[in-house]
Order: sequence, then C-alpha cells, then structure tokens
Amino acid sequence: MKRLKIKGIEKEFHIESGNVYDIQIESNIFYHQLVLGLINEDSDMFSLSENFNPLDFQKECLFISDILTISPNNKKILNALYKRIQEKFLTNENKELLLNINEKFLSLLEQISLDVNLETDYLTDISINDVLSLYKFSFKEGEEDFLNKIITYIKANQEIKKLSTIITLNFLPLLKENEILLLQKELELLNLTMINFNIRVKHQIKGIEYLTIDMDLCEF
Repeated sequence: MKRLKIKGIEKEFHIESGNVYDIQIESNIFYHQLVLGLINEDSDMFSLSENFNPLDFQKECLFISDILTISPNNKKILNALYKRIQEKFLTNENKELLLNINEKFLSLLEQISLDVNLETDYLTDISINDVLSLYKFSFKEGEEDFLNKIITYIKANQEIKKLSTIITLNFLPLLKENEILLLQKELELLNLTMINFNIRVKHQIKGIEYLTIDMDLCEF
C-alpha cells in the first residue's frame, strides 16, 4: 500500500495499485500551490511512500499537466527509448550486424560520390541511434480515441522508467463512465495507480455569465 502526503493536509491518503483516485480541491489558492509543487517536483509539497519507503518522484511518478497535448513520441521519451535500446542492443552479434549495414551504406555513398563533381564528405561510422533516427523508429500513433491515446502515452513512459503512479489534473471529467472503468482495468493490468486532482467550483461568481452545453450539445 502506498501513502500520499500533501503539505497542509493533516490526513494521509492510503492508495492501492490499480485504483483511480479523484481528489477534489475547493481552495483555488491551495490548488495553485499544489500544481506548482507538482511541476517543480517539490517533495515537501507532495510525497509518496510505499511500505514507509519514500518513492522517487522523478523515477516512479508520471505527472501529466496537460492531458490534451501529450504524445508518446515526444523528444524526451524517444531519447530515453533510444538510450535504452542502445544499451540492450550492443551484443557482439548485433555489433557485427551494424558493421555490415554500415559497410553497405558506405558502398552506396561511394557510388553516389562518383556522380558528384565536387569532393564529398560523409560519416564513415553509424551508431544504432543513427539507424533509429534514420528510420524514424517510434511508437505507433494511429487514429485512436482519446482514452487509448492516454493509455499509449502511459505505456510509452513505462517502457523507459519504472512507473508506479500517474498524476493528472482535471482529467477524469473528460471521460465517460465506461471509459473510466476501462482505464481502471488497464491500470490494474499495468499495476499502476492514478491520482487526479480537480478544482471544484462551489458557487457562481457575480459578474460572470455562465452558459451550459448539455449532453445533446444544446446551449442554455
């Protein structure tokens, strides 16, 4: 069982792997402080532990501040993926394979150079990173629905680090009830916990005109 401690909150939250937790905050000032603490990875503001052992936020937590703009193929994820592949790839057998590929590329470049009037120059050695970049090795992104894009993004991050907890902001209201159930089932299979923070509006503010679009997309 994990324990979640938030600065300023006396209660310690007990959370289980595979569950989704929605924490609603009524104080906009406190919500602002919490979000800044998450962005800055402030362990004083927000801390997680398991069996009384502190969890490393950077290594084991994934904080998604903007759920609508995420991609499993952002630069940070791909760089980490390429690094992991390079570490695992460099066996003697694979080194020889890469050497053979490099020789074929050099032969091709030599043939191309013969048709160029000026003296040419090019790299004479390639790394596995060069091959991955050349062929745009990445996670497949199809025409998925919103929930599957989120799950793909989570799985991509799980490929590059040991995740235990996903933290989101105002995410669950974007999902239908059946999608939340599907998400919970997927997180259970991945042995992950999700904590979603919501800012809760208690009352309408004078001077602001409130409009509502209902489930039938009608405004009133």
